[in-house]
Amino acid sequence: MKEIERKWLVPGLPEEKYRKKRQIETVYLVAEDSIEVRAYRRQKIVEGPTGITYGTPKCFITIKRGNGLTRDEHEVAISEAEFFAIRDKIPDRSIHKLWHMYPLQNGLELEVSEVDGGWWYAEIEYPSEEMAHTAQLPDFLTYATEITDQPEYAMKNYWRRTRVSK
Repeated sequence: MKEIERKWLVPGLPEEKYRKKRQIETVYLVAEDSIEVRAYRRQKIVEGPTGITYGTPKCFITIKRGNGLTRDEHEVAISEAEFFAIRDKIPDRSIHKLWHMYPLQNGLELEVSEVDGGWWYAEIEYPSEEMAHTAQLPDFLTYATEITDQPEYAMKNYWRRTRVSK
């Protein structure tokens, strides 16, 4: 399956209320220049008048090949026990994100994530490269810096830079 996605550095969340929120924990098994294999666990967060509730965690193994706008992606669901077994073999190397989704026009979604409590990025996944280049961006991204083709902002490279001892 092809993943067609643009990314931007952003200062935080848009002013609008997000539709969905999740906490995500990711650990990389392979993080090379042209391929990545990662295990991740995501869990829905619902903030209500009586406090915060958490959904049932969902876990996956994802393989991505390529860089930039268009990459090959294959994802397989795994159990939470399998995720923890994998993660525990690579201790203290997880990336933690708070992910927020905002619906956009044409069925697209703006996803804004806070990474490790320190920096933010936004992304939009598109059904085609043509739409990725022609779709109007939300106002929130007007002054954002696009990082789609900047390898230093790829999550696998962030993981290598911040988690792998040199």
